[in-house]
Formats: sequence, C-alpha cells, structure tokens
Amino acid sequence: MEKVIIENGFFAREADPRSDIDRALLEKAGDGQKLIFEELDEAAKERISLYMDEMAKAAYIVSRPKAYEREAFNRYTALSATLFVLTRWKMIRPIEPISEELMPMVYELKNLREKLVPLCDPEEGLLYIWGDDMPHKSVAAEADWRLAFDSPGFRPFLIPYLLDDRSAAKGNILIVSGGGYDWRSNRWEGYEAVHRFNELGYNSFLLQRRVTPYDPLDGAMDLQRSIRFLRANAEKLGLGAADRIAVNGYSGGGMCICDMLAYCYENSRPDEYYPDYVPDGTDKLSGKADAALLIYGAAQDKEEIEKIRNNPSLPPVFLITGQRDFVDMDRKSAGLYLALRDLTSVELHIFAETGHGFGVGPCEDVSFADKPVEGILKNAAVWPQLADTFLKNRFGIENSFVPNDWN
Repeated sequence: MEKVIIENGFFAREADPRSDIDRALLEKAGDGQKLIFEELDEAAKERISLYMDEMAKAAYIVSRPKAYEREAFNRYTALSATLFVLTRWKMIRPIEPISEELMPMVYELKNLREKLVPLCDPEEGLLYIWGDDMPHKSVAAEADWRLAFDSPGFRPFLIPYLLDDRSAAKGNILIVSGGGYDWRSNRWEGYEAVHRFNELGYNSFLLQRRVTPYDPLDGAMDLQRSIRFLRANAEKLGLGAADRIAVNGYSGGGMCICDMLAYCYENSRPDEYYPDYVPDGTDKLSGKADAALLIYGAAQDKEEIEKIRNNPSLPPVFLITGQRDFVDMDRKSAGLYLALRDLTSVELHIFAETGHGFGVGPCEDVSFADKPVEGILKNAAVWPQLADTFLKNRFGIENSFVPNDWN
C-alpha cells in the first residue's frame, strides 16, 4: 500500500489500515488519493486543541526535572509519557484523533501541571552542548513538529547531578534514556539512574538528546558532543576523574550509544557528515567514551555491528538485558558481545525471566501505555553494582580479577 497522509488541521499522520477511523477514510477516498482531509466536528476540535496545548506545555516541562518538587514532577511526567505513548508512538498503536475515552487523562495532566510548584528557573543549571551552530539533517527543519516529542527550536542539553565533592568522584556518567528514536523515557530510566549512580560515587549527567524528527545520527552526535563538552569544561565544572567518562544508555539510549560507536569515532567531526557545519574548539577534543554501559539496548543489524567492529578506539562494553525482552534485546546483546569479545573488554549479563524496561530497578508510578509494569524481578536490580565493579576495574580504581593459569 502506498503511503497516504491524513490531515485534519491540527496534525498530519500516515494512514494506518489497522485503525478503524483511518480504514473508513481510505475506503471513502478511494484509490490513488495521497492526501485526505479529515473533517472533525466541533467536539473533536475542542478535544484535540486542549490535547495539543497540554502536550506542547509538557514538551518543555518534562525535560527539566530539577525545576520542580520531585514527587509532583514524577506524577506529571509519568502521565505525560503514558499519554504520548498511547496517542503518538507508532510502535504501540496507530495515531488517531483524541477520543473521548482519553480525555480524562488530558484533564488530569492539566490538573497536575497547574499544581506543579517551581523551585527555580527551569533553565537554571542546564548545560547546552552546542554553540550557535548545530549539525543536523535539513529534514528536521522542514518537518511537521505537531506530533513530535519536543517543540520546534529544541536544543540538546545536559542536566548535571553532581556529588557534594564532585572532585572526588570515581568517574562521570553520561546517561541516555530510551524511547527508541521518537521520545525520551526519562521518568523510568534517566531520572532514576542519575541518583543511583550518585549513590555509587559518580557524577551523573542526563542527556536530553534529539529525537524524531531529527535523524538518529544527530542524537549520536549529541552524545559524542557531550563527551567532548565534559572534557572541555571539566575544570570549570570542578569535575574529578575527567579522564573517566562512561556512557550509559537504556533501550533506545543504548541504540544511540551504538550509533555513536558505529559512526562517530574518537576523532571524527560532525562536518564529515554535514559539510555546512563549522567545527569549533570543542570538536577538536577526543570524542571517545572510556566505557559504555548498554542496558537492554544494542546494535540493530549486522551492518552496524560491522561498523562498530571497525571503530579503532572501542571502549570497554558492559551489556545488560533480560531473557524475555519483547524487542529481542537479549539476542541482539548476545550478538554484540560475540562480535566484540576479541576486540575489547566486554561483559554480558542476561537476567532470567526478565523483560524490557526495568531501568535501575522498580520505581514509583511505573506504567507503560497506561498499564502497570509487573514482574520487575529483583535479580535485574543488582546490575548497577555489577556495573560499578566493571567500571572500577576498567578505570584502574581497583582490580578484583583473580589471575589463574588457564588463560
């Protein structure tokens, strides 16, 4: 079936024959029509207008956790993410106009937003990683942003979570949440992981990377730029262990790390892909991660694995996944392990009977597509300690390996 676009004045979407609404529109339009205008009644227009307004506000708020009281922010972010998944993420369901059944969620989102109490200027402390120039494919500037996770003009940034004595940190962790390439599932991944790594003695930085309509390569460049940004600003930020920068990605965040390892080698620069971009001093620094922690996120095909294998400066790689991962990250992680085992230090853990999306362990308000996540097993929750041991050995902080005569 050729692609057919449905436009209703609020947003455009690709017609999906699985949708009852879209199927009816396709049948009415007949063959050969590439653009269908969907007539909405006044009630539907009012619903969609409120929904679009609330999601536009959420796009800004949910990326700035330090500006609000944590418990209230978590409730708001959890509901916003659930609504996004239910209405916009094609991986879960086709996009349809907002139904009456979903409107209670929209009203509750508005209610939670109005109850948020700002603790500071939302921009306070954010570290924008690019200068005036930012490399990207032209398609992003021309895209329809109405159903995107972010708003037009979004620029990637880091949120720092520093130790009281940031100079005494074991290392620095750059954290990338999942959500595929379409959104950032920070509520259950990044916003929990930053605190867990603080507890383990690391400075944490959460990357708010570019997602759709930006290209996956743009997100990979954001991650490499973040590594260089920390190196360039280590003294200004008072960071210890600036020579120990690890990247930690969950699901789509792990895929982002693999994209970086495949396409953004240590000394590669953005102008190799986007000739119009003018490199600055930060781009001249090493873009190599000192370790990579991939949590139920791995390379997606043999071609990318081969590009990763060709990377002349591969970091040590730590892989975590569950046996029952619904997007086959267990098999993909095992495949990546086998591809890298002779090229770098690599460690793989597959937790029995565990699915996808367990983050750093159970957290409050855990739901996915408005359904509670059950069966997050305690065995998977031990992985941060395993990662800590891996990093301490790779960073030369300690050596817990016992030599034997079999090697």
